[in-house]
Amino acid sequence: MKNHFNFVFTVLIFLLTFTSCVSIVPHVVKDVKIRDVCTLLCFKSKAIGRGKLEPKRLGKICVSIPDSYVNFPERRYPVIYALPGFGDSALSMIEPIRQDLKEMHNQTEFIIVSIDGGNCLGGSFFSNSPATGNWEDLVVREAVTLTDSRYRTIAEPQSRMLAGFSMGGFAAWNIALKHPDVFCAAWACCPGAWDENGLKDTLKSWDSTYKNAYGAAFSPDITKQFPFARIPKFNGTEEDAAVISGWEQGFGGIHEKLSAYQKKDIKLTSISFAFGSHDPYPWIPRGTKYIAQAMADAGLPVAIKEYQSGHEMTDTIIRTSFIPDVDSIFAGKAVKEK
Repeated sequence: MKNHFNFVFTVLIFLLTFTSCVSIVPHVVKDVKIRDVCTLLCFKSKAIGRGKLEPKRLGKICVSIPDSYVNFPERRYPVIYALPGFGDSALSMIEPIRQDLKEMHNQTEFIIVSIDGGNCLGGSFFSNSPATGNWEDLVVREAVTLTDSRYRTIAEPQSRMLAGFSMGGFAAWNIALKHPDVFCAAWACCPGAWDENGLKDTLKSWDSTYKNAYGAAFSPDITKQFPFARIPKFNGTEEDAAVISGWEQGFGGIHEKLSAYQKKDIKLTSISFAFGSHDPYPWIPRGTKYIAQAMADAGLPVAIKEYQSGHEMTDTIIRTSFIPDVDSIFAGKAVKEK
C-alpha cells in the first residue's frame, strides 16, 4: 500500500510539473489581414490580465511572413520578435524593415512578429507589473507560443531574435538578458538605457504621462486609482530608496541584471545597439554606451554603432546595422526542411 501511494504521489507531482511547464496557446479572437503586409492577431491574454489596470486584456501581434512561405510549405523559418516604441503601432516596426529588405534584395528569410506594447497609459515597457499586467510574459510565453502554433517556425532559441526601438529597444536588451533560453540575440535601436545618473537626468525630460506609465510598470502603487506611479523624490528616506530601486529595475540596474545572466546555463549569441548622436534625449546615447560597455566587460558578444541622427529608426540604421545583424545571426538557418 505504501509503495502504491508513493507511485501515485510521484505521478501526480510529475503531471503537475509537466502541466506548469507547458505553455497554453492563447485563444485568438480576431484574425485579419492588414494592407496585404501582415496578419493582425488579437488574443485573450492571461498575462495582461494579471494586472489591476488594463480593462481589455487583449494581446495584439502583427505577423509578416516571407515571400516564399506560401509556395514552399515544407520550409520552416526563424522569427524576429519586434518591439515598438512608446505609443507606436506594431506596423511601425514591420513596414520600414520590409521595405528596406525589398530594396536591398536581401535573401535571408524570416518571419517578423511585431508585438503591440501599448496600454491605457500609453506604453507597457514590456515589463511585468501588478498594475499594468505581465507584458514580459506576453512576449516570452504567449507571443512565442501563439506564433509557433500557427506558423512554420523553427521553434528553438537559436532561431529567435528580439529587435526593438526606443521603449522596445530597452525591452529587447532587457528581455534577452533574462531569457537566453528563449531568444538567442537582441538588436536595440535608440533604447531606453541608463548610466549611473540616468534616472535623475531622465526625470527632467519626461512629461507626466511618460512618468506615470513608466512608474506603473516598475514602481506601481496599486492602492491608487490614478496616478499609478510612485515618483522618486531623492529625499534619502527608506521609502524613497525603495521607489528608486523599482525605477532602476527598468532602464538601469545593468550590473545586477548581468550578475543574474551570468548564472544562466544558456548564453546569448549576439546583442547589438544602434543609436543617434543627435538624440534629443541625451541620456540615451550616454546610457547606451554605458550598458553596452558593461555587457562587453562581462564577456557578452556586444556590437554598438553610432549614427549622425536623432531618436529614430532610419533606413540607414536598418540597412547597415539591423539587416547585417540578422544575416549574421540567421546564416544557414533561414530555411529548415519540415
